[in-house]
Amino acid sequence: MLPRARGLGLLDSVALGVLGLWCVWVVAATVLAGRPVSHTLPYLVPPLFVVAGVALGRWAAAHEHARWVGIALLGVGLVFLLGWLITPAPGKLPTRYPNANAAVAVQLIALSCLTWLAQRRRPASEKPRWLAPAALVLALTVIAVNASTAGTAVAAVVLLLCLSAVALRTGPWRWLTVLTGGAALASAAYAQVTLARQSEWPPMALAALNRVRKQLWSEALGLWARHPTTGGGAGSFRETNALSVDPDLAAAHSSVLQVGSEFGFVGLALFGAVMVLGLVLATRRDRATSLIAATAWVGLGVHSTMDHLYEFAAVTVAAAAVLGWASASQNSSTSPNVSRHADAGGGEAASGRDVSSGPAPGTGNGTSPAEGPVRRPMA
Repeated sequence: MLPRARGLGLLDSVALGVLGLWCVWVVAATVLAGRPVSHTLPYLVPPLFVVAGVALGRWAAAHEHARWVGIALLGVGLVFLLGWLITPAPGKLPTRYPNANAAVAVQLIALSCLTWLAQRRRPASEKPRWLAPAALVLALTVIAVNASTAGTAVAAVVLLLCLSAVALRTGPWRWLTVLTGGAALASAAYAQVTLARQSEWPPMALAALNRVRKQLWSEALGLWARHPTTGGGAGSFRETNALSVDPDLAAAHSSVLQVGSEFGFVGLALFGAVMVLGLVLATRRDRATSLIAATAWVGLGVHSTMDHLYEFAAVTVAAAAVLGWASASQNSSTSPNVSRHADAGGGEAASGRDVSSGPAPGTGNGTSPAEGPVRRPMA
């Protein structure tokens, strides 16, 4: 068993430092553009949700074998399902945005599979077998009822990879997971910006993304071109965007173009650093856990290139909770119950390998090489 890490590690400190630099640059770019500092709040609050979500995820990872973790996931899924049932379209609760509801549900898929993975590593007699699968089904239901095209596509990939990690209890080498995830994020950003720069979109792209998004992206590119390095400052896209009279169209519907247009290449570099550090945090534990967390983090990043998602607290907290779980100290995956079963010589070790029952080698017939015969007291 690995010792529990105390305090913040180097990677945690670097991640907090980059989040701090992001906040500093958001304020600096806004001041340089001559805009009110109060407009920076929508960009300064999400980092706080990230920190809170990571802390929540690590706390849950420390109790990952507890039955209440699965019950909590079921409760969150029910809240999102009931929110859809009791509110009219398009402002579906709890986030008031169906795509954001679906994005949270994708993170619930990952959290359910992390819980399921922990349960599979427990002795069979102690498994609450139905909680994690039920939470997973509920998350899929939330995605289905919110009818998010991009969310459904992302969920399909996340579900496939997460279930494979749960079934096999392993995954690819962690460095390969990081490289593949980073390539997916970079490719999605490049493809999105390349499409946005085209004057005419292919019919398939128009059908999937619609002309409104095309106009939003064109407006964001124009603002970015006028302020390539520092951007137009917080709130500048809303003021230059002709469609912002509709609150639902006040954002660029692209994390890359939103950040680039308002904070320039410097802001985009910091945003990219946050994404890469999140990917590294997602791969701090075993291979199966790393695959689940990295898939969810990359899935949200890819989805965000064509929508506005990180501004929703529920999305940010859920994604950060997955990172927190995956970056928790390694020994949080071993509960006292598992340790006792492993020490007793039966059951299943925390690593998922079977522990053979019976006396340890060299102790058969009640004899220990070091101590000699074991004498029983006379009745």
